[in-house]
Amino acid sequence: KWMPWVMTGGALALGLWTIGFPQSVPVMVREGVFSPMAVAPKSFASMLFFAGSLRFFLDYRTSGRSEDILFASLALMFGFAELMFTYSVIWGSRWWFWHFLRLLTYFFVLGYVGRGYLATVSELRSSLIQTKQAEQASRQSEQQLRTVLEARERLAQDLHDGVIQSTFALKLNLERCQRLIPQNPQEALTGISDVLMELKFVIQDLRRHISGLEPECLNGRQWVEEMRTLVQTVEKSQNLSFHLQID
Repeated sequence: KWMPWVMTGGALALGLWTIGFPQSVPVMVREGVFSPMAVAPKSFASMLFFAGSLRFFLDYRTSGRSEDILFASLALMFGFAELMFTYSVIWGSRWWFWHFLRLLTYFFVLGYVGRGYLATVSELRSSLIQTKQAEQASRQSEQQLRTVLEARERLAQDLHDGVIQSTFALKLNLERCQRLIPQNPQEALTGISDVLMELKFVIQDLRRHISGLEPECLNGRQWVEEMRTLVQTVEKSQNLSFHLQID
């Protein structure tokens, strides 16, 4: 992690030193050719580029990544360029050729890296879209589940308020008929007939609940009739007398 900072600081210090004290800079060119002071660092740089190319090539043999072979080729080309600069004439055709080739290689590598960056951005956008779609599908599933649970609770409440209580009333009526059989068989038979009639309505209500149909809304007159029927059913089953008054 400290190596880039050291390299940056060293390059900046060298540049400032060259600008501030130009008389102390060693002579790099004599009579149109590079001096030994220039050949030495170029030769050393060429060796480092060759070593870097070998390292990238070995990494490519292990990982198989295209980036490794790309940078291995780049380092190899730079190593040959430094070597050719040492034996080229300044401002000559070969000197310009290697400069142009290195510039072209820079654009090639930048294009490759930029292409990978754009591909990564495209994949991230696609993943984001898929994530949003998954969240939307999850919300829809949650809403559907909530709707099903609410419908189940509503069905349970309707069954409790309707079918279960009606069935319980029929049970009471049948128990009353059972008690009347020894004393008054005719009245017990009439009560059983009423129970069978009421049982048909209970079965209809139960079928409506199974089919998922909502209970029909009653208007004022129908509601009054339902109340009277309910009172009559309870009177018959319990042998009680009720007075119904509706405002």
